[in-house]
Amino acid sequence: EEWQWQNTPFQRLEQLGEIRVIYPESDGTVWFGGVEGVVRYSPAKEKTESAPYFTNIRSVIVGGDSLIFAGSGGSRGVQLSTPTFSYSENALRFEFAAAFFDSPEATQYQYFLDGFDPGWSDWFFETRKDYTNLPEGQYVFRIRAKNIYDQISAEDNFSFTILPPWYRTFWAYLSFALLAIVGLVSFMRWQVKKYERRNEVALQREKERSELAVAKVRAEAAELRARAAEAEKEREKELMRSRIASDLHDEIGSNLSSISVISQILQNKQSLGEKEQQRLKNVHIIAMETANAMRDIVWFVNPANDSLEKLIVRMRETANRMLDHLDFEFQAPTEEISIEPDIHFRRNLFLIFKESLQNIVKHANASRVKILIEEDGKGLSMRISDNGLGFDPESDHKGNGLRNFQKRATESGMSVTVTSQPAEGTTVEVIVSKIP
Repeated sequence: EEWQWQNTPFQRLEQLGEIRVIYPESDGTVWFGGVEGVVRYSPAKEKTESAPYFTNIRSVIVGGDSLIFAGSGGSRGVQLSTPTFSYSENALRFEFAAAFFDSPEATQYQYFLDGFDPGWSDWFFETRKDYTNLPEGQYVFRIRAKNIYDQISAEDNFSFTILPPWYRTFWAYLSFALLAIVGLVSFMRWQVKKYERRNEVALQREKERSELAVAKVRAEAAELRARAAEAEKEREKELMRSRIASDLHDEIGSNLSSISVISQILQNKQSLGEKEQQRLKNVHIIAMETANAMRDIVWFVNPANDSLEKLIVRMRETANRMLDHLDFEFQAPTEEISIEPDIHFRRNLFLIFKESLQNIVKHANASRVKILIEEDGKGLSMRISDNGLGFDPESDHKGNGLRNFQKRATESGMSVTVTSQPAEGTTVEVIVSKIP
């Protein structure tokens, strides 16, 4: 007969075979009798606890067939890196086992997927756990075991990350936001255009009603304007006739009076001396000036000469005639000019031009004259400069001529500037901002 002590608590009695007798004693000792032997349980005997053991994650499978982790090679709890899975790889299987070999089929397991499960699961006997349709996030799978002696093992864990689907990424949300903004802006523009079209239709209808309402008034106003324009033309004709008569009276009458006086003096002389010859020469000059003045008056009266282009041609002809003995330059637009200023403007501009040339011929003693006329479709400028004797603009003798310039310029909306200094020549500049 042999016997031995077993300190492991709740050791299985499989070696007894079929147990036939169980006899408890008063001190707590229990006898177990079987076909193959006898076992005595003594509660007074000091017990030795079981050695600690571990639970290991043996493998991690993704999608049912992709093995991405096959244990840590004997180094429990060591994970070299944290794998990252796409959203389509959100089904994982974890297989595990406890390193305890007493009745391993009775070992139970408890799992906890940190980041998904609310806490530790109930104890169960299976050695694997499946997860499907896991949302995006960071997870830690934790597993531990409990043997037949209710001793809980040290746990093992596995960390991993599941990425969100493309439509829940930062760039997707940014794209959605941009699309929403574009859609909102497009909708607002469509609404604005719709509102504008509606307003345009309403405004068009209102405009048509207004046009119908004022059509008769416009027709009557047009007729009144036509009558007023006709009356204005008639008034201008009468005014021009009066000015022509005044010019004939003032200039030609004065010249003819001079001719009469000179003629009377010549008639009282017995013979013609040097002075008489000079007087006859004056008669010739006055007669020529009178003829030229008459030609100018007739030219302005002729309606065929109403354009600005014809006026510039006339001014060029006048310069050629009056300055033929000087070195002069005449610059003016050569292309066709369709502007037709009113007759008062043309007359005053020409008289300022002609009087400036007369002053150069009679008083300046100049050798060179430059005339520049420019036109921009709305306004006009005229500049006449010489290198003659010049004068003091503040003197009374010359001041009368300047006042005549200013008077003519004011009548036609022009500005005239005369710049001169003794021995430095003279410049006459006329500026017209808008040709009437």
